Amino acid sequence: MSGVTKHGGNPLGDLRAELDHAMLDVAFFPTPDYLGLIESSDKTVVVGRRGTGKSALAYQLSKYWQGVENTRVVRVTLEEDQVIGLKPLIEHFGRTYRLIRAGCKLAWRYCLFMEIALDLSTYFKFAKADEGGVLAQHVKRWRECGNGPSARMRKILQMLLDKEERPENHIANLSDGLDLHKAESSLKKTLENLGFNCVVLIDRLDDGYEPDEAGVGLVDGIVTGTIDVKAALPRVRTVLFLRDNMFRAMARLSPDYSRNIEGQVLRLHWNEYQLLNMVCNRLRAAFNISSEKTLGVWNRCTGHDLQGQDGFKRCLQLTLFRPRDILVLLNQAFYAASMEDRQQILLKDVEAGARAISTDRLSDLHKEYSAIFPGLEHLVAAFANRSPQLTLPEAEHILAPVLASPGYPLRTQQEFAVLEKPRDAVRALYGIGFVGIKNPTANTYVFCHDGRSPDREFAIADALLIHPCYWMSLNMSQSALDASQAEEIHDEYDISVTETNLELRQKKLNQVISALGQIPLGTAAQAEFEEWCCKAISTAFAGALRNVELRTRRGVPSRRKVQALNLSKTGQWARVYEDYGARQVIFLVENNRDVGQERFQEAASETSEPNGKAVFLITRDESTEMRRDGDLAWVREIHGTKGIVVVKLTGKFLAGVLGKLRNPPKHDVCNAPQKLDRWLS
Repeated sequence: MSGVTKHGGNPLGDLRAELDHAMLDVAFFPTPDYLGLIESSDKTVVVGRRGTGKSALAYQLSKYWQGVENTRVVRVTLEEDQVIGLKPLIEHFGRTYRLIRAGCKLAWRYCLFMEIALDLSTYFKFAKADEGGVLAQHVKRWRECGNGPSARMRKILQMLLDKEERPENHIANLSDGLDLHKAESSLKKTLENLGFNCVVLIDRLDDGYEPDEAGVGLVDGIVTGTIDVKAALPRVRTVLFLRDNMFRAMARLSPDYSRNIEGQVLRLHWNEYQLLNMVCNRLRAAFNISSEKTLGVWNRCTGHDLQGQDGFKRCLQLTLFRPRDILVLLNQAFYAASMEDRQQILLKDVEAGARAISTDRLSDLHKEYSAIFPGLEHLVAAFANRSPQLTLPEAEHILAPVLASPGYPLRTQQEFAVLEKPRDAVRALYGIGFVGIKNPTANTYVFCHDGRSPDREFAIADALLIHPCYWMSLNMSQSALDASQAEEIHDEYDISVTETNLELRQKKLNQVISALGQIPLGTAAQAEFEEWCCKAISTAFAGALRNVELRTRRGVPSRRKVQALNLSKTGQWARVYEDYGARQVIFLVENNRDVGQERFQEAASETSEPNGKAVFLITRDESTEMRRDGDLAWVREIHGTKGIVVVKLTGKFLAGVLGKLRNPPKHDVCNAPQKLDRWLS
C-alpha cells in the first residue's frame, strides 16, 4: 500500500472540531447540508445530535464566508461558567417559561447587535460610518463589561435588573434600558454605510445548559432572538447550531414554534454515501494516498474482511450513523493495527475498539435523555446478557419486572407509573433509537434516533432488534454483524419533531385527569370515583407510597378505601410516619361535594395501630380549605378527643398534582414538603 505510513493516536483527526482544524482544512467533505447553507439563507437553526458535526460545520462555514468580499464573520459561543451565572439573573424575568423567554429574547438581540458592532468597530472607517456616534457609545459600554458575549450580557443585566421589581416590569423596561431600538437602527445604518454584509455563527449553546424551565426558556429566547435579528437587519445572516435534545425541549414548550421557528430549521443528515466519502477524504490526507475513487481508497486501507461497500457497512453498523462514531472506531482500529506493524485494518481491529465505542454510545444515550426519560438506564440494563434479536412479547416480559420494581428513585417510579405497560416502554425505547422494529415488507429493521413516534402500532408478531452499537456494552450474545444482517439495518432520518416518551406521559396523565370530569356525583358512581382515586394516588405518589390498592371498609362492605404502604422516603410522608405513626396510609373516598360530620368520624374510625394517627378524606369539593363552622370544627374536635388528624383532600386537588407531573422538570412537585405542611396546618 504505497504511501501509507504507520500512525498512532488519531490518524483520521481529532474528535473535537476545535482541535481538528488541520484535518478539516484538507479533508472536509462538503455535504448537501453544508452546500445548502452556503447557497441559501432560508435556514437559521441547524439541529443535530451529539457527534453529527455541528462545530466542524461552523468552522468550515466561517472559513468560507471569511473569503467572501465585504463580509464580516462573527463567531458567538457561550462559556459554561457565565451561562451558570446568568441563571439567577434570568429568574428576575419570572418563573414561567413565557416570561423567561420574552426577557431572554430581548437581551439576546442586544447581545448580537453588540457583537456585530464590536467586530465592525475594528474597521478604520467605522467612526465615520457610525453617524452621531451612537453605536460607538454602546460598543464602549459593551467592551467594558467583560470578555465574551455571555459575560458581557450577564454584566449588562446585572446593571439593569432590580431584584425588588416585578418580572413583568423588568421585561417591559428592558428594551428602553438597553436602548435596543436605537442600537438596531444605528447598526443597520452603519452596515449600509460601510457596504458590509455580516454572518453571525452561534455555537456551543449546550455549555451550562440545564433542561429545566429556565434553561429551555433561555434557549428559546436565544433562538427566537437570533431569527429576529436576521429579519431586522437585511445585511446580516445568522446561523445557530443547536443540540437535538435542546431543540425538541424548546419546540415542545415554545408557543411560536410552528409559526416562527419550524420553517427556519435544518436537520443534519448523514447517510452511508456521505460517511464513506468523509472517511476516505481523511484517509487520503492521513496516509498520503493520491487521488482515487472512494472505494479504491477504502480498499487500500483495509484487509480482505473489510473491503468494499459491505466492509464499510460492517463498521458503520457499530455506530449511530454519525461522523464522531465512525472516526472513533477507525482511529482505534488503525492504532490496533499499528501495534502489530500492519498498514491495513482488519475486522478484529474494529471489534477490538468496538466495546469502548459501544460503552461511550450507551453513556451518550443516558446523558442525552436522562432528564426527559427518568429510569432509562434501568430499562436499558434489563436487556444486558441477552440476545439482541427478540420478539415484542419477549421484550415486554423483560421490561415488566423493571416497571413493577419499587426500589428506584421517586422520579423514576413516577415515570414508570405513567408508562404503566411494558409495551409503552418498548415504544419509548424505539423513540430514542435503542430498539428497532422489523419492516416485514422490506425485510429491514428500522431505527429512529430523534424521537420519532412509530408510524404504526406494535403488534404481537413484531420482531425487534437492539441497535448493534449497544451490543458490546450490554454484553449481548451476538457482538458483531455479518454482511446479511448489516443489510437488514435501516436508520430512519426522515424525522418529525416529536418526543415519544413525553407524548406518552402527557397522553396518559391527560386521560386520568379528564376521566375525573366524566364521573358523576353521587352514590351511583361511588365505585368509579374510588377506582379513579386509587389510580391517581398510585401515579402521583409513585416511589413514596407502595402497594396502593382498594380495600373493603370495616362494617361498610359497599364502600372501599384506598390503602398504601408509606415508605417514609420524602419530606411530607416521612412527617406523616414520624409525627403520626402512619405506616399504612388510609384514604377514605366520598363522591360528593359536601360531607357531614359523620364522614369525618368514619374516617377517624379507620385508623388502627399500623395506620397511626392520620387519615385522609377525599371528596368532590372544589377546595381543600376547611370551613370554620364545619370541616375545621369537626377536625379539631376529632383531634382534641382522639388525637387523630383527618386531612381533607379533593379529586380536583389530585388532578392538579397530576397536571403538574406533565412537566418533566417538576416530576416531584407532589412531594414538596411544604405541600403537606399546608395539609397538616
